[in-house]
Amino acid sequence: MEERKYTTPEMQYAFQETSGYSIVSAEYIQCEGKAKGNPLIEALPPLLNEEGRKATFNHGVILPENLDEMSLQQKLDSLECLLDFRTELPMDSKFEYHFHKAIRESYLKRETMHSSQSNIKVHTGDGVIEQNQKLIPTNMSEPVEGISITGIGGSGKSTSVNAVLDLYPQTIIHNMGTVDQFVQIPYLIVNIHPDYNIGSVYEAIGEAIDRALRNLTPYYENEVFKAKKLGDKERLIKNYINVFHVGALILDEIQMLSLKTTKRGYSISNFLVLANETSVALVAIGTREAFLRLFDDPHNARRFAHNINSEVYVENKRAFEFILRRLWNYRYFTNPVNPSAKIIDAMYEETHGIINMLMILWAYIQTQYMLKPTEITADFIKKCSNRSMDLLKLSIDCYDYKKESISMKKAVNQMIAAISERGHAGNDVGEIVDVARTQAYVEEKILELYPEVSKKAIFNSFTRALKLSGGKFTSDSAAVRETLKAISEMQKIHMATSQNNVHSLIEEINSEEVIFK
Repeated sequence: MEERKYTTPEMQYAFQETSGYSIVSAEYIQCEGKAKGNPLIEALPPLLNEEGRKATFNHGVILPENLDEMSLQQKLDSLECLLDFRTELPMDSKFEYHFHKAIRESYLKRETMHSSQSNIKVHTGDGVIEQNQKLIPTNMSEPVEGISITGIGGSGKSTSVNAVLDLYPQTIIHNMGTVDQFVQIPYLIVNIHPDYNIGSVYEAIGEAIDRALRNLTPYYENEVFKAKKLGDKERLIKNYINVFHVGALILDEIQMLSLKTTKRGYSISNFLVLANETSVALVAIGTREAFLRLFDDPHNARRFAHNINSEVYVENKRAFEFILRRLWNYRYFTNPVNPSAKIIDAMYEETHGIINMLMILWAYIQTQYMLKPTEITADFIKKCSNRSMDLLKLSIDCYDYKKESISMKKAVNQMIAAISERGHAGNDVGEIVDVARTQAYVEEKILELYPEVSKKAIFNSFTRALKLSGGKFTSDSAAVRETLKAISEMQKIHMATSQNNVHSLIEEINSEEVIFK
C-alpha cells in the first residue's frame, strides 16, 4: 500500500465537490492522539474555525438592481432568492461539534477486518467496486454518544443539519483504483414518513445507501425489501453499516415513526440494539414530545447523550431583533430604512420568533408591496400575517399553550391516577404527558365559552371520553368535541348559552385543522 499523503484543512477536497450526493477520492489530514493514522477519521473534514462558521452558517442574498425595469412577474420570481437567506443560530455550532465528535467516536470504537480470500462487491451508479475489508465493533457494550435535535417545526432543525452535512462528502473512496480500495459513507440520512414502522426504516436505510452510491436503479433498497422477515432485514442493514463504513445514521422527523410493536416483538428497542451492535452514531431529529415518547427508557436515551434544543433562540427577543435587522437588508421597499420598535414587536408577535415563520411573512410582505406599494407599518405587517399565516399561527399558539402550561406537572399526576383508575392500558410516560397536554388544551377551550363549568367536571368528562375513545383521540379538536358530549351526558348541566353556541364551538374547532409538528 502506498504511503498516505496528507494535505491541509484549506486544501482538503478543495477541487472536489463535497455537497449533495458527492463521491470523492479520499484526501487526508493528519490527526493526533487515538485518531492518528485512522484513515476513516483522517479523511473527514476538521471542525470549522470561527471564520469557517461565519461563512457556513450565514448566507446573504443578491437582490436585482434593476427592479424598476422588471415586469411584475419577474419581480415575483425574484423573491425566490430570499429562500437563500441564512443566519447563524445557536444550535449550528453545537451540532457541528457534537456530530463531528460522534462520527470520530464511532470509528474509534470499531476496527477493520481484512480478508485476502474474498472480495465484497459494492454496487454503485458508476459500476461495481470490489473491496476486501469491513468494520467490526471492538466493544458492543459501550454505545456511541449520539445526538437529538428537538423543537417545533420551522425552528431550523433540518436547515442546521443540512448546512453541517454539506461540509462532509456523502461517499469517500479510499485508495481509488487499487486493490486496497474501499468505500466509506460518513453518514446516512433517513427521512421518516407517516406511520413508518421498523421494517420501513430498514428499507429507507437501503434507499439512503442507494442515494449515497448514486444508484439510479435501487439495488440495496430492493435487497432489504426482498427480505420478508424483520430479523433478515436487520441482519442486512447491520452488514451494510459495516461494509460501507457508515459513521452516523440520521433519523429525520421522528414524530412520524409508529410505536406499534410487531407480532414478533420488534420495536424501536430492536433498532437501538442494531446501533449498539454496529457502533454507528445515532442522530434523531423531531419534536421533543416525539423524542420523549420514543426514548422514554433511560437505557434507550443513552444513545442520545447530547440534546440540542432548536427553540433556544425563539424566546430571546434580542436574538430575534438581530436576525430581523439582518433580513431587513434584503427588501424591495425603500422606507423605513430600519425597523421601528413597533415593527419589531409586530414581527415578533406574529412569528413567535420562529425563523421559518419569519421568512414566510417576510416574503409575503415583499409580495404585497410589489402588488401595491404602501407604507410598511406594524398594522400592515399584522394584516399580511393574518392573510398568509392563519393556520401556521394557530398551530404555534396551540403548541405554546401546551409547552407552557403551568399546571402540567399536576395534570400529569392527575392523568396517571385517572388512567390507572379507569383501566386505560397505556402506561408509557411520554404517552401520559401527551394526554395531559391535550387535557390542558381542552380545559382552556371549554372555559373560554363556558366559564361556569368546573375544572373538575371537565377533567372527569375528559378522562371518561378518553376511555370511550379507546385511550386516544384522533386530534385535539376531537378531544374537545367528545369532552363536551361527556359533560352533557354525565352531569346534565344547563349551559348558559344556547345549544346553537355549542354547535358553533364544535364547528369552530372542526375548522381548525391544526397540525402539530
